[in-house]
Amino acid sequence: MQGYFLWSQNSSGVHFPLGSAIQPLSDPICRPASVRLPFVPDATSSNADGSCVLFFKMNENNSTTVRIYHCASFGTRQEGISFTFPSLSWCQASLTSYGPRSNAYLVAWSMDHTQLISSRFDIKTRVSEVSIKTEGRPLQKNRGRETHHNIILDIYPEIWTKFPVASTIKRSSPASRREPPLLQFVTESPEKPFREYFTNVIRQFKRSTQKPTGGRLEDLRVEAVSFHDIYNLGLNFEATSYPAGKWLVELLCLIPIHIAITSGNRFIPLANGVASAEFEQSLLGLDVMQIANSITLGWYESIFASYMATKPVKVISSMGEQSVGKSYALNHFVDTSFAGSAMRCTEGAWLSVTPTDDELIVALDFEGIRSIERSAQEDMLLVVLNVAISNLVLFRNNFALSRDLAGLFTSFQSSTSLINPEQNANLFQSTLCIIIKDVTDGDADEIVGEFFGKFQQIVAEEQEGNFISKLHRGRLNILPWPVIQSKEFYGLMTTLKARLDSQPPTHGNASMFLQTLKALMAKLKASDWGALDQNLASYRAQTLQNALANALIYGVTELDSMNNQLKNLDTDTVIEHETNGSEFWLSIDDEVNPYARRDKLIKLRGSWSTDLERQHAPEQDYILSLTEHLRRLADARVRHVRLWIESNVNRFSSENAEIRSLQRRFEALSRELTSGVEICGLKCASCGLLCVEGKRHEGDHDCGTTHRCIHQCSMNDVSGCGFHAGHAGNHICDVKLHLCGVPCSLSDKQGCQGSCTKAAQHEDGEHMCNAELHACGEPCHLNVVEQDGGPLCKLPCVIDCRKEHKKHTCENRLTCPVKCQLCPHICSTADHGHALQNGAVHLCGQEHPCKELCASPGICEVAVEPKSVESMFVGKFERFQFTKFTQVANRLPCIQRIPKNKLRHEGAHTHSLKPDTSHFCETRCPYCDYFCTSPFGHAQAIHSTSHGSMEQTVWSIDGDEDAVREIEGRKFTSGDSGAPMLCSMVCKQLGRHAHIAYCRSSNPRACSDREVQHIAKRMAPEPHRPKDWITHKLHWARAGKWPRKTAQDRLPI
Repeated sequence: MQGYFLWSQNSSGVHFPLGSAIQPLSDPICRPASVRLPFVPDATSSNADGSCVLFFKMNENNSTTVRIYHCASFGTRQEGISFTFPSLSWCQASLTSYGPRSNAYLVAWSMDHTQLISSRFDIKTRVSEVSIKTEGRPLQKNRGRETHHNIILDIYPEIWTKFPVASTIKRSSPASRREPPLLQFVTESPEKPFREYFTNVIRQFKRSTQKPTGGRLEDLRVEAVSFHDIYNLGLNFEATSYPAGKWLVELLCLIPIHIAITSGNRFIPLANGVASAEFEQSLLGLDVMQIANSITLGWYESIFASYMATKPVKVISSMGEQSVGKSYALNHFVDTSFAGSAMRCTEGAWLSVTPTDDELIVALDFEGIRSIERSAQEDMLLVVLNVAISNLVLFRNNFALSRDLAGLFTSFQSSTSLINPEQNANLFQSTLCIIIKDVTDGDADEIVGEFFGKFQQIVAEEQEGNFISKLHRGRLNILPWPVIQSKEFYGLMTTLKARLDSQPPTHGNASMFLQTLKALMAKLKASDWGALDQNLASYRAQTLQNALANALIYGVTELDSMNNQLKNLDTDTVIEHETNGSEFWLSIDDEVNPYARRDKLIKLRGSWSTDLERQHAPEQDYILSLTEHLRRLADARVRHVRLWIESNVNRFSSENAEIRSLQRRFEALSRELTSGVEICGLKCASCGLLCVEGKRHEGDHDCGTTHRCIHQCSMNDVSGCGFHAGHAGNHICDVKLHLCGVPCSLSDKQGCQGSCTKAAQHEDGEHMCNAELHACGEPCHLNVVEQDGGPLCKLPCVIDCRKEHKKHTCENRLTCPVKCQLCPHICSTADHGHALQNGAVHLCGQEHPCKELCASPGICEVAVEPKSVESMFVGKFERFQFTKFTQVANRLPCIQRIPKNKLRHEGAHTHSLKPDTSHFCETRCPYCDYFCTSPFGHAQAIHSTSHGSMEQTVWSIDGDEDAVREIEGRKFTSGDSGAPMLCSMVCKQLGRHAHIAYCRSSNPRACSDREVQHIAKRMAPEPHRPKDWITHKLHWARAGKWPRKTAQDRLPI
């Protein structure tokens, strides 16, 4: 423990800091004093206001003796005040106060009697009372002693003051039966005037705040009952009934969640409302949609994605200067509970939801702009999130303190250089409402006129690039707002509601809003300024791609999930389908089980119920019926998945590269699934039935039976037929018993039934069975042609050996076994010898996607991706981490379809069939390496881009080697890399400045005009190379690129 003494210049002596005061050592409180205790205390304590000290002694009978001394008379009165608590353990006791600090209570827990014991100390101190008398006016009557009530009562007016009692936008009521609210006090003194006190509290609250209450406070019933009544009668009142799910959602929607912050010129999305360095680290190296997939909104995730997924959404956001009542006004407008304070209390962006009968009202509360804690770039990132996603932007302004509108809306104007609203048709649909706080009726017209004039000046300077036209589509309202604690303050909110009601919802439903919000935050995190719709379309396509195989095989998105049905991801509705629960084969199954195709086909065959009994009906009819059943199952699954895909991509452009890739993969896998249920249909290797294995299977043909004939012998009705299934001729139980029975003379040939079926002791010497065909058995003539490292055909010749033939042909005489030249499927030519024809073209007879890349000049797509997980800036005076992004030019696949039976399509390879499709310019910014976003071959000489990290630059500062330039808390010196600086923001952050460039003239005297001035001394980097001062305008003109700038930037430097 440390103590301190102070010397005072105005008095002699030493002073001692004590609590909240500084006491001179001459004060009696600092003089020594002592008392003689009759016992050694086990514990000591003081009351809340420090006026008394208490000593506790545990007695042998489990009681506790307490002795109390006044601090003011400590040492003068040795006896103090003493009393004993029975059955009290001091280790389970606490000394506290309720209401005034002088109301001290000793509260203890009695283990023996399982009771909570308390004793109130009425501590009195000797004070002198001083009063003021007035002359010429009678004194007011003494109203008597006023009591101090418990905080349980006084908390209600505080809540009503801070949060809305009846807001302008009303929440939907989840109650199925609503009863008036009841506030019931259980007390030993029920006769006390609880109801009268509460009525007085409500009256004072309404008079002091002028808030609308909607009759809710008047409906509040207040009762006081005794403990005895509660114990004997119980809780006897009618309660309001709520559906549990709706009540829980209403409760969750009362809790705001923190969704994003800005720091170090970075936009940082949060996971479940918590700022975490580990989570931010996990986002490094991810692309936009991977970041979006990592962002979670806690309890609002399931509300948006599932429970209220189909409700349309409108977004209201609050922004403005610090400490102008943004959160308070938003709460009373939308019925939310954002924290409000006269000090800075909102950081980044917070989200809350108000469910109404027809839609969800999403409220976003942003921290104040132009604060000392935030840079201009951080303000700009929050503004982009705000204006892009909102329907109504409430911008509160303290006009009495700040009249610099151009400076106030700098972050808005800077935002026009980031995301292009024209490329994001579903964003930037907000109305900007400028709310001028604390305006009296007499000043309203004058102040609105002044505001309007200043905005006219901004528009005149910025022309078509002004933020009102670009970010808000020209929708601007200026509203003078009355002072708080007036009826007009709350009444004017109905005007805002009318403006909100007149706007259609920007977000079709809650699920779409959730996806848009996540993708937008991810783009801000990744510094990707491209079209949001492209990101959403790509993300949707990737999501469907990841689940496509499971959807086709099992009819679900995930195997180990209860919520795995195929759904519309925008509405969370299940895609209706024919329920069959079938499991199909795709080639990816072979990676786990090489026999997967055969196993799954056996299960599918087992699911077939038919009236056809095999061997009692023509075998061809049986196989045809089975084939049709399997094809119906496959077609139903393909239709189901196709509907699932179409319902999830129909709101996006069909020319998106990822969606086209998804559709191509779906078509390929669908054909693979369908081919997986095709039946071989050739003759079984062990009997005369047809093979039910999959088409082009490996191994012997198998009919899937015992291969024995199930019929009775035609010679008698007792014995069964002894031939194999599907045999020709009569049914014979034993050939040797009824017929010749001698082995067939062609028994070594395929198809032979084994024994001669002629009459016993027939006269001719040729023994022959009933088989119609005794196959040649020689290898097929395509055995000499190779494919995939093996013979093209391994089957034997099926021509009757008794028939003379020169070309051995297998049973696939009408099928070309060669693979299609454009896909893995088999050639559709009905000629087994097609492969032996000169110049034969093998095609499957279906359309094919073109696999070539777009051949048009320029860049098809510019993607932003992390160049490194985390870059480290190492300068002479600074060392810090920052995320560095770069752009990658992508050439997209050709969108053309190759017609049936064609090897190529007509026309050039292009990634879009739209006639007005343009490609991007291939020129890069020399400072940040971002691509020009203008069309390829644009007529204007100036390039345009959104710009990124200035990784191609280094700092050069006029001065000695230790000269520094500090920007937003970071120090830079000559030779330091410019990579941490954003190309589009550096000039704004530097203020009025000139640029340094390498001298282009051999004569330094020529470098002297309004745009260029030669630098005589040497400067880093490369001190040996001469350099010039050049104007801001000339700097960007030489670069061939102009960042989007304000009119102020275009002034001469």
